[in-house]
Amino acid sequence: MTNFKNLFNRLKAVLGFHGDHEADVAQHSNRVSLGLLRKTIALTSVFFMLSAFTVTASASEHDEPVKQVFVTLTSAETQTQGMALVLTNAMQAQGAEVELLLCDGAGQLAVTDAPSERLAPRDVSPKMMLKNLMQGGAKVQVCALFLPNAGLSDTDLLEGISAAQPPAIAERLLAEGVRVFNF
Repeated sequence: MTNFKNLFNRLKAVLGFHGDHEADVAQHSNRVSLGLLRKTIALTSVFFMLSAFTVTASASEHDEPVKQVFVTLTSAETQTQGMALVLTNAMQAQGAEVELLLCDGAGQLAVTDAPSERLAPRDVSPKMMLKNLMQGGAKVQVCALFLPNAGLSDTDLLEGISAAQPPAIAERLLAEGVRVFNF
């Protein structure tokens, strides 16, 4: 209890209170409002400085070039598939080792007979971008749930694409140095 009283008295002294509560409140009412504003500004400034430090520290952790990329693509939307594959091809072109997991609607990209709409401005389809990615050495798999739930088998997939094994995928996702992207 004595420590609490000492702490309380120190706090009163720092804030400028001297004993007579009503007189202190009347005397300091304007200063309190201004003091609260100053403290709020100071705390906000500290928060932003710490946020900037955290962002800088996070960025410096990733200063080394990314060497391994794991991309999960689930969207059936042609433009989302296209953008995901444009970015994944770009990462591969910059030297990243790429693994791609196709799930849900995006699994249709791996099916031999499934159509794939061409996108402007380059007049290429997501399936064409997928094949380009594979020619560059990317490992492409469909999720383990895709084939049985689509009524398909391994023979329906493009050459070089297989069904993923969940334990192996989990290991890759947890591996050090692998950057994971989801579309």
